Amino acid sequence: MAEVPESETAKFYGNGAIFGAASALQKMSTEEPERYKSLRRAAQLRGQIETRPSQPAPAPKPVSQFFKLSDELCREAGLPIGYECNEAGLATVLKVVLEVKERKAAADAPAARTAAQLERDRIADESVAQFGRCLN
Repeated sequence: MAEVPESETAKFYGNGAIFGAASALQKMSTEEPERYKSLRRAAQLRGQIETRPSQPAPAPKPVSQFFKLSDELCREAGLPIGYECNEAGLATVLKVVLEVKERKAAADAPAARTAAQLERDRIADESVAQFGRCLN
């Protein structure tokens, strides 16, 4: 109480408070928290305000867990460009993209063998047409 003069506490608290004291106190609480705490404590000890804890600091707003996928990944997954998802969604998208690539590779393998077989058959047919038999 000795650190803060009574005239200072009367300026902000009680019947003799100045006009705009509430906004001044609010500004002081963010810009000069130590001064605000000592002023508030002195006013409580002098009985100008009731003794209760001051308002807790507001909790920070949670940061969004969503993020945009790259354009390339959106195209591969068949999603619209600028698609947003969280970590679990990204895992699902990557899993689906991998499965699609594996299925495509599995489907292309017989097609590649078939193309190679068709080429061998064409060469054999040309050989038979030209020489009457297969030449290897």
